[in-house]
Amino acid sequence: MKFRKKPVTVEAVQFSEDMLWWFILEDKPLPEGMWHEKSSYNMQNRKLHYYNVWCGPKNDTFESLPVNFGDWIIYEPEGTRVYTDEYFKSIYEPIVEIF
Repeated sequence: MKFRKKPVTVEAVQFSEDMLWWFILEDKPLPEGMWHEKSSYNMQNRKLHYYNVWCGPKNDTFESLPVNFGDWIIYEPEGTRVYTDEYFKSIYEPIVEIF
């Protein structure tokens, strides 16, 4: 027998360096399901040395996944997941809503 995966609509947000700077400089919240552990940066030239951002249960790095710039955070009924840009684009396509 053969099976086809059912189409599923999900909410998603792509993590960017700008999001991290909004969090650091302007105290803006990170997207739902994400949390910031630590980072090192130079404020004068706005250069990041390193950062640790996770997706999953807060302060539980055994169940959480690291998030890198360009990764997609997916909000599915089963929970929040992290996908690389390449993998995300291979299984999801944008929905064009016509009003």
